[in-house]
Formats: sequence, structure tokens, C-alpha cells
Amino acid sequence: MPDVMSLDEVFEWATSEINVWEFLENVKWDILVNKPNKFVTINEIAEKLNWQFEGYIEVMHFLCLPLSRLPDIERREDTDHSLVAYMYKPAKLVDEWTKLNRQESYHSFIKKVANSFKEVKRKEELERQDVRLNQFEERQRQLIESLRNERRARRDM
Repeated sequence: MPDVMSLDEVFEWATSEINVWEFLENVKWDILVNKPNKFVTINEIAEKLNWQFEGYIEVMHFLCLPLSRLPDIERREDTDHSLVAYMYKPAKLVDEWTKLNRQESYHSFIKKVANSFKEVKRKEELERQDVRLNQFEERQRQLIESLRNERRARRDM
């Protein structure tokens, strides 16, 4: 993941399935595999990746959700998103059918995560457009009122 300075940049970056997939692969191979059979919290993952912007815990938590679909990853829940943890368990035996199903689920989950970020971006853009449209309509009302006032002033002369 490139150096990210703002939450908006993360949301833009996370709209790409490839970016989300690469992020998850980095988390899995660079962080979780290096600590097999030990839980690693979202907070520890964020620190390792040097994520230091406001709101990163919720975003990191959301981005990591697909990891729980992998057969060799175990997830530990917590009400505090920063304490949700993942553990790599390489010794876990899974039949091939289950592994394929979970891999497919993993990839579809990544797609859902990226699409969720796209939806948020789309909603934000629509809200910005609504604000601009409201400003335009207000400006238009002011202009029409100004024209009416000018006509009245001319009539009154």
C-alpha cells in the first residue's frame, strides 16, 4: 500500500479489488505468517504497516474481514475493532473442496469490500453534487429576485 495521508485517499485506494487483494496478501504473508500460531490484532497490523491517520482502525478492520475466509487463518472477535485479531495456523488440515470453496468466498468477499468503498465514494460524490446543485439553485433564486427588484425599481421610476 502506498503512503496514505488521509481517509479519503484510503477510500479511493480501496475501491480497487487488486489493491485490496495485494493489501491482504501483504498482511497474510508479511505479518501473520511471520507469527504463526499467535494472534495479531488489527492495531498491531496497523502499526506494522505504519497507518497513522484518524479512523484507520475501522477501515483496517473492514479491509481485513476477507482474511477470515481463508482456511489457514483464524479470527478472534472483539467489540473493540482494534483488538480483533487474526492468527495463521499452517498445520490446519482442510480437504481440497473446502479449501476451494473458502478461496472462492475469499475472492468474492474482496470484491464486496472494494464495492463497498466504491458505494461510499459514489454516495459522497452524490452528496457533493447535491450541495453544488442546492448552491446553484440558491444563486439562481437570488439572481431572479435581483432581476425582479430591478424591474420594480424601473417601474417605480
